[in-house]
Amino acid sequence: MSVQQIAENWANKKISDKIFYDCKVAAKQKSRRESVENEDEASGGGKLIKYESDYQDISIRLTESSRFSKDFKLLSVLGAGGFGCVTEAQHKLDGKTYAVKIVQNMGEANREVKALATLEHSNIVRYYTTWPEDANWVNGDYSTESSVQSRISEDSDNYSDQGDGSTHVTNQSDLDLSETASEDQANHSMTDSSSRNGDWTCLFIQMEFCEGGTLKDWININKGRSKDKALGIFQQMVCGVEYIHSEGLIHRDLKPENILFGSDGMVKIGDFGLVTTITTLSDASMYRTVNKGTPFYMSPEQETGGKYDEKTDIFSLGLILFELLWFMSTVSEKSKVFQSLRTQTFPSDFREKFILEHKAISKMLSQSPAKRQNAKEIATILKKYLLGNQTGLQQKTV
Repeated sequence: MSVQQIAENWANKKISDKIFYDCKVAAKQKSRRESVENEDEASGGGKLIKYESDYQDISIRLTESSRFSKDFKLLSVLGAGGFGCVTEAQHKLDGKTYAVKIVQNMGEANREVKALATLEHSNIVRYYTTWPEDANWVNGDYSTESSVQSRISEDSDNYSDQGDGSTHVTNQSDLDLSETASEDQANHSMTDSSSRNGDWTCLFIQMEFCEGGTLKDWININKGRSKDKALGIFQQMVCGVEYIHSEGLIHRDLKPENILFGSDGMVKIGDFGLVTTITTLSDASMYRTVNKGTPFYMSPEQETGGKYDEKTDIFSLGLILFELLWFMSTVSEKSKVFQSLRTQTFPSDFREKFILEHKAISKMLSQSPAKRQNAKEIATILKKYLLGNQTGLQQKTV
């Protein structure tokens, strides 16, 4: 290995270590209020998992025979959403810390498990196992079919029983991540669950715990971030998305909250709750459900539905790259700028400061999906044009 290569590798590691440190600080500073309580039999038995924040309150009571309670020590609740929460939990036997996602056993959850079980890449959150168990959603918001129907409109069973309660996809060809199949499963699960007056069959998804926090955390704390760090993070994201697309899947919900950092500072793409296939089993394009995703980062074709493919993820990547490079102080400013970006209107200062990046992002944000680069082409552009000129900068830093 040449002296130059050693210097480059050392510089890259230094950048990665700094990113990881920044993310850990951001994760610690992230404001949240959660509590975990042990309930006795008189009050219903089982452990009560509670999470309260400015955006979401959730309470889930586990059963006395809960596998989660027996196998894991709950350390904290990392966040919550309309369909469940993500916990930080230590396995009592191996002593390792994992992220365990607790979600209602509906179409989106089944689809996420099936996708995760087939993906294995350094830039994808690692999946371990899944098991179903009953739990009671204490908050009234989650105990009726109508409320769940409402949340499905607002938000964005091919597994085998392994005896220990875990589930896994038995064969790649058995996968059906199509829109229709998943929605049928969701409706079936809702009917079964709502008849039990608030009791749900939940899926517990055991995954890699990314202690470095989210890209959103990193963006919030690094207001004076440098271009080389931003492009380094983005390059890993593109690598992960290229792999997802090569497996015939579309993520559909790429955003800073769903991009995480592992213990080694590596970028990890997570939250595959809206994943779907690029084509049907007969290789034909399919019609999609309208408004599946996060409005801020959603492509034009994803907002309107109809037929679309993996290029919808490229639009989201373009917005994330802009956000990595350009500091926006408030949500209202971000909303205004993002709205302008959708019409190919960039801040004049951005065009002057990031000439090559502006050209690349403009193409990613094309209204026509056919005009956008694919992930492989973006990776090539990054390596050849955007990251290729940074070797001298890195050596100087060393």
